[in-house]
Amino acid sequence: MPIECFNSSKRGSKLSETSRVVRSFSEIFTRVVIIPKSASHDLKDPQELKAISEKRKHINMAALKTLFRLRKSGRIILVFPTGTRYRPWDPESKRGLKDIYSYLKSYTNMVLIAINGNVLIPQKKSMIEDLVAHDIMLYTVSRVYACRKFREKAREMAPEGVDQHQFVVDRVMEELGRIHGQAEEIRRSLKEGLKEKQDS
Repeated sequence: MPIECFNSSKRGSKLSETSRVVRSFSEIFTRVVIIPKSASHDLKDPQELKAISEKRKHINMAALKTLFRLRKSGRIILVFPTGTRYRPWDPESKRGLKDIYSYLKSYTNMVLIAINGNVLIPQKKSMIEDLVAHDIMLYTVSRVYACRKFREKAREMAPEGVDQHQFVVDRVMEELGRIHGQAEEIRRSLKEGLKEKQDS
């Protein structure tokens, strides 16, 4: 069960609300929609802030009830920690949302999944402009982490004065980056082998 984040304007609004074409694809999947606190970071207008706060309150309350029910029924919850796709020109799109900490606190165990390869190359304008590409996709699942131990170990490493919740999430992203880097070496080798076969 994927978690879909509604993002701030800085990091791109929720895809299913910006395009009917994108919505037609995203709604194929069963998902839970949440609105992270960061959704209001770029808003200055009091009316807009009030509107997003109300929207966030109602949507997230419903999402929490749904997640609780799904967890009790044994469903696996898939969370994309950045709440968006990585875009090379936007370093912020690679940083995990602070809200992810609440999942690390709510669940007993977790695995990290690195996705290497890309068949939909992002463009700066919008997702509608993305380019379809042929690629080798590699999904790598980590060992099982005990969420509590992961949080405690990360907090012990946190420098004094930093936001500990964000620091823990940053450690999640670092570990994902490590797994991704190892998998990319394997994927690169697979691509080279495939190219040699095609050329022969």
